[in-house]
Amino acid sequence: MKADTCSDYTNFDTVISIFDTPCDIDANDNINATCLVSNDYSCGSLTSSVIWQTEPGVEYYIRVSAFSDGHVGKFALRLSTLELPANHVCSDAIELTVGEDTLSGDEIGGFGSTANMTTTYVSDQAIDTTNSTLPMCESDTSTTGLWYSLQGTGQGIQLSTCHNDTNVDTGINVYSGDCDVMECVASASADDNHGCSGYGTRTVIRTEAGVEYLIFVDTRGEEDFVLTASPFYLAPNDECTDALSIVPDSGAIIMGSTAEASPSYTEACLSQGRSDLWYRVEGTGDVLVASTCGDDTTSDTIIEVMEAAGESCHSLSCVASNDDACGVGSRVEWLASVGTTYFVRVAAYSGTTVGDFQMTVTTAP
Repeated sequence: MKADTCSDYTNFDTVISIFDTPCDIDANDNINATCLVSNDYSCGSLTSSVIWQTEPGVEYYIRVSAFSDGHVGKFALRLSTLELPANHVCSDAIELTVGEDTLSGDEIGGFGSTANMTTTYVSDQAIDTTNSTLPMCESDTSTTGLWYSLQGTGQGIQLSTCHNDTNVDTGINVYSGDCDVMECVASASADDNHGCSGYGTRTVIRTEAGVEYLIFVDTRGEEDFVLTASPFYLAPNDECTDALSIVPDSGAIIMGSTAEASPSYTEACLSQGRSDLWYRVEGTGDVLVASTCGDDTTSDTIIEVMEAAGESCHSLSCVASNDDACGVGSRVEWLASVGTTYFVRVAAYSGTTVGDFQMTVTTAP
């Protein structure tokens, strides 16, 4: 069923909400009922549209409200029925096939190139019911969208809606597990286009061979979008478990690029879900300095230092973090205890600021 106020007759900012229980309104005008789906501007700056799966014999309550105080006027409410696409539910996700990839070029300082890529295209119109029970990634899982899946290849894969035929703001959420129990792997919000022009966005995942990944493309409207799945080169130290070891005061200037990284979702520090590379430092008993300050840092970086429980990437705790200590570069100091393993994470500030950086780890003067 679809309910909308998409009409020239509607002259104020509307919000449509659907409930399946009688509306019990308390003394503070709070509605004590379960909201199935809600929308503000699905079909224009003022008008709204929601779609939900109905059940026979169930009575539904439709609330049309103003976006905020002072927004009042006339509206036209239209109800219609429609057939949802099969992949509006997770269990009927459409499987994507990722093309074969060929890696070429020397791996120097984490750089490389991917040649002869093939891309899978899927063009669809997003109409779906709410998916508010999903675990939250960065994107909005309470909106409309469609489901896809792919089999991991053991390499990096870029998922993207950056295409001339994408006509609606999109977000991408990637999960491991199954439709009953999911864990967020990566996401890209509709609010961050990650360097795309127009409405699209993109994210990158490092896949495990034979593992199935579930993809939910959420949209802010009911227009067409194109989803692509392409091979993507990832730096060897893209994951914490593959962190590159650094010896303090070795004189080495480490070169890297967050453009060759997938996002991490550790809760130790604050910058979750950003493309990052990982490094490992053993405590010396001195105050150490990790810095991306330098002429070769041309992208906005964040540095985080985390203490490991033993030598594991699990149960990390935040020791220090910084953003923009020196322009787009960052710098942190911490007392590195002897016998303790520390992980240094260099992350992009946002999806649009990925790029090259230099890093050093030295003893504080």
